[in-house]
Amino acid sequence: MNEGEAIKFRYFNILDRQLKKFFLKQNLKIVENFDAKYDEFKKNIIRIIDEDKPEAEKILRNIYTELMRNYGLWQFNELTGSITGFNPTTTEIIKSIRAMAQEQADVITESSKHLISVIAKNAIDQGWTIDQTSNLVKEKITGLAKYRAKRIARFELIGGANHASLKSAEQVSGKVQKYWIYTHDSRVRPTHKQAGIKYNNKNPIDLDKKFKVGNAELMYPADRNGDKKEIFGCRCTIGYTRKKEDSKNVNKNS
Repeated sequence: MNEGEAIKFRYFNILDRQLKKFFLKQNLKIVENFDAKYDEFKKNIIRIIDEDKPEAEKILRNIYTELMRNYGLWQFNELTGSITGFNPTTTEIIKSIRAMAQEQADVITESSKHLISVIAKNAIDQGWTIDQTSNLVKEKITGLAKYRAKRIARFELIGGANHASLKSAEQVSGKVQKYWIYTHDSRVRPTHKQAGIKYNNKNPIDLDKKFKVGNAELMYPADRNGDKKEIFGCRCTIGYTRKKEDSKNVNKNS
C-alpha cells in the first residue's frame, strides 16, 4: 500500500465511523417518534431526516476538504516532486467541494426517507402492535445504518480522492494528461475495463476533457455528474503522464 492508498484508507475509516454514528443517532430519533398511524409516522420520518441533512452535508464537506489537503498534496508531490505551489483552498475547489457535499447529502436524505418509510409501512400494514413495529423498525434500520455507512463511505472516498487528485493535477501548469485505470478483477464493469483500455497511459487525454464510459461522460472515476450506472460502486482511479513534449510518465496511481 503506497502513501496515497494509506491516506484513502484512513479517511474511509473516519467517514465510515462518522456516518454510522450519524445514522444510528438519526434512527434513534425516528424510533422515539414512532406512530402506529403510517401517515403520521411518515411525517415524523421526513421531518427528522430533513432536519439532519445539514449535519450529513457537514460530515461530507469536511472529509472532501481533508482529502483535498492530504491526498491532493500527496498527488501534487507525486507529479512535481515538491509540495511547493499546491493550493487546496482555491475558490474553485471550495465551490466544488460544497457542491459535492450538498448534492450527496441530498441523495442520502432522499434515500433514507424512502428506505425507512418502506420498512415502517410494511410493518404497520401487517397489523403489528406498536411495540412489535417499533422494535422491527429499530432492528431493521440499525442494521441498515451499518451497511449504508460502509457502502457510502467507500463510494465517497473513491469519488472524493479522484476529485482531489484531478484538482491537484490541474495545478501542475498544464504539463500532464490523465488516463483511466480500471481494477483488474472479475468484478470490473465491461464499460470501465473498456475505458481503461481506450484511455491508457499511451493514449491519455487532457485534464479538461471527459472520459467516455458507456453512455456517461466523466471527468474522473465516480464523478457524480455522470450516469449513475457508471459511478456507483466504481473502484477505478486516475493515472497521469507527461504530455508528449515531456514524454516522461510521472505517475501511475494503480
